Amino acid sequence: MKDVIKTAKHSLSHAIAKLTQSFPFLEKNLQFLYQFPFFRKTLKLEAIAYAYLTSFQEPELRLATYNNYQFWVNIAEYQGLFLYFFQEFLEPWSSFITKSLISASDICVDIGANMGSYTFLMAHQVSSKGHIYAFEPLPHLAQNLVGSVAFNQLEDTITIENCSVDSVAENTVKIYTSNDIRNSGISSRICYGDFLNEDCFIESPTVTLQDYCQKQKIKHCHFIKIDVEGSELDVIKGMINLLANGCVDYLLIEQFSGSETQEILNHFGYANWFIDEKRCKLVANIPDGKFGNYLFVNPRDIKSFEQDYIEWLETAA
Repeated sequence: MKDVIKTAKHSLSHAIAKLTQSFPFLEKNLQFLYQFPFFRKTLKLEAIAYAYLTSFQEPELRLATYNNYQFWVNIAEYQGLFLYFFQEFLEPWSSFITKSLISASDICVDIGANMGSYTFLMAHQVSSKGHIYAFEPLPHLAQNLVGSVAFNQLEDTITIENCSVDSVAENTVKIYTSNDIRNSGISSRICYGDFLNEDCFIESPTVTLQDYCQKQKIKHCHFIKIDVEGSELDVIKGMINLLANGCVDYLLIEQFSGSETQEILNHFGYANWFIDEKRCKLVANIPDGKFGNYLFVNPRDIKSFEQDYIEWLETAA
């Protein structure tokens, strides 16, 4: 009986999702209702939004609204779905930490920008004196980002670069593109299987961050987010001089604990914490091999950071 009810609910959610897709005003009303926990959680109307994920076999773009900005997202993917319908990040604690660390006039870098969620989060925090440099190697995502920047008239605040950040400049690398229509974000320079294969790739030009900063006359980067699906070591190797000279305050990196990337940053005095999304904690001394987002803090800022965030800091058991 439970299975029958579950199947009926599933079919109803998909039927309503098909209806709302056909009538934009219904979809907008659904967006509005999701802002109230009673409709989203209690009545479980969020199931209608999740039904969208199996409704499309190609990218389906919508303008998501977040922090008064609107930018193009793909609602056939979880990331785009959350931004469009729920106005939420899939990584709420990482995004909160990012937002809290950025102020007006800061220079920030988004490496692996994808749909631009962190790009526009950063842009909301800086004033006209600050700037965001976003790197995205996949042409269709970079093109969407350029369109989003133009839509918000933020050309003076956000620069989009369609290239790969690497350890070697003026080179060409293969980016194996995801054939999972639910997650384009797993595209990678490493063909690790799953939804990647050696016959499906693009070639992307490369830059190093230290060369790029020199050309752009950037002397100091306040916050750098790196999400490059396993290629973070190459990114770090291409910014060794910046790290050695203390030109970077904070880095948010998706990685495994105990990585060579972490070793290099620790060598330059950076302290690191695992960002525990579920418990809203920053956890130190994580055993090797744990995957997730890690925050790295410049040695000169560690003491003040620990004082400011003391209620969220803890040490792994």
